[in-house]
Amino acid sequence: ANAQIVNDNQYFPYPVVPDNLTTLSERSSFFIEHFWDHCNFKSAFSSVQKMQKAFDDYVALIPYADAQTVHQSIDNLIKTVGKNPKNLLTLAEMAEGALYADTAAITCDECYLPFAQAVAANRKISKAEKSRFEYQAKALSGSQVGMTAPDFSYITPQGDKGRLSEFPAGAYVLLFFNDPECDECELARVRLAADFNL
Repeated sequence: ANAQIVNDNQYFPYPVVPDNLTTLSERSSFFIEHFWDHCNFKSAFSSVQKMQKAFDDYVALIPYADAQTVHQSIDNLIKTVGKNPKNLLTLAEMAEGALYADTAAITCDECYLPFAQAVAANRKISKAEKSRFEYQAKALSGSQVGMTAPDFSYITPQGDKGRLSEFPAGAYVLLFFNDPECDECELARVRLAADFNL
């Protein structure tokens, strides 16, 4: 993070973190906030492989940075890259691989969601190219911390019927979606049922 010149592992100069920032959170937040300052976005996507490496380096410090700084940085990045729909689509694919895919080094739905939403909302990206991102954005939009779960009906093991919306405001509700034929899910249900706190 302290390199001032481009070396073999950097596509462009990364930010130099001031020595007066001493905590991991402070240093990571500065790095995230200023990561793209020296990136020439007009030519950056000419080498997708190098841009992917830079994006992976960017993502690596996200877990240690201040959440508000991370979200603002992501919004700024999308706004800058979004001027070119092709580059926006490439960026979203990078974000998908780094933050959302099964093979992602760091899984962060709330960090990935803005990328999917940006592609889904872009009118210059074809329907076929953005269909996957539209689906992901819709799925993730209803499952973030602080969001309202969609209403649905249920039947309890005792045969009582109800709707999620009928629970009193502020009630604690654990939603466990699973496959009844899944052995791992059955084990999880047993563990949940045996948990005294639940």
